[in-house]
Amino acid sequence: MPRFDFVVSAENNHYMAWQAMLFHFSCVEKNGCVPIVVAHGGDEPLVAGFRRIAEKGGRVQRARNYRFDGGLDYAPRNTAGTLQSVESDADYVVLCDPDLVFLRPFEPPAVAADEVSFERVSYLHVDQRDHELLERASARAGVDLDTLRANPVSGGVPHVIPSGLRAELADEWLRCEELFAPDEPPAEPGPQLN
Repeated sequence: MPRFDFVVSAENNHYMAWQAMLFHFSCVEKNGCVPIVVAHGGDEPLVAGFRRIAEKGGRVQRARNYRFDGGLDYAPRNTAGTLQSVESDADYVVLCDPDLVFLRPFEPPAVAADEVSFERVSYLHVDQRDHELLERASARAGVDLDTLRANPVSGGVPHVIPSGLRAELADEWLRCEELFAPDEPPAEPGPQLN
């Protein structure tokens, strides 16, 4: 039977900590297992919420903050950074965001050793306001924009990832995010991608 570790990616701040506490509780309550909470930050102490998770028997791991790599303020880089950083010997990780709350037990989909699950979500789509950014990124990647439009990708967490793919996926994910960096150095306070 394959082993799964539920992993949540969060920045070391109070806003993410309360979300991680809810995630932790719902995972323990509904899935009967203790998730790994990866708190991204510098050398500063863990905020109270993460300390409380650890005090209650939770697994909290520290990792560097990937948010500002390349001079662009983009918090979701920590999700890919979590794949690089998490310490797990499970066969698969179930990568989650801290605002995910389980209402019932999660049944991981069958995923082969060379596959990653990618749930379809309705809110991730390219529209006119994203067009220029996507056009620049696709040119940098050498991918025709019409190809992307003909094959839309719309997936969100949780992602079920075989442990053997974690490092490669994290590296490629972070590399692809760099394709969206602005051509000019950011002016203060800097562009933020939501």
